[in-house]
Amino acid sequence: MTSVVTLSRKLGQLFTSVYRSKVPFRNEDFLLRTCGDKCCDIVKKIPIPERDIASPPYMRIIRSFDVNKSGFGIDDIEGAVAGGTLLRGVLKLNQLVEVRPGLVVKDERGNFLRCTPLYSRIVSFFAEENELQFAVPGGLGSAQPWILL
Repeated sequence: MTSVVTLSRKLGQLFTSVYRSKVPFRNEDFLLRTCGDKCCDIVKKIPIPERDIASPPYMRIIRSFDVNKSGFGIDDIEGAVAGGTLLRGVLKLNQLVEVRPGLVVKDERGNFLRCTPLYSRIVSFFAEENELQFAVPGGLGSAQPWILL
């Protein structure tokens, strides 16, 4: 019984912090196992976000990583991958993109002098294990750029 009350309280705190409204669950819902139906009803009410595909592409990069295997020669270098979320627009294979901030130059004291963007062509797209021909807003994906200096 204690674990049911604890679970009910934790779910109630989460619901209140996210939705800022009255919690639709009671301890009895957990005991009677009816909270699953209530959760489904709540999820059905969450609006589907609008996807802006008409604007110029803007991808927020949250991580980048090296996809090269150690010990391979110069001819086998594949480069790096940038992972993140495309917030608006559409990106296509071979599309020229601008990478910002790019090359950052600082003075001797560490003060920023200037940022020079880099330009790249997209050579591959992936979402999970699936290779894509283009990317649209929403979800997480990765793009492998070919940096042009």
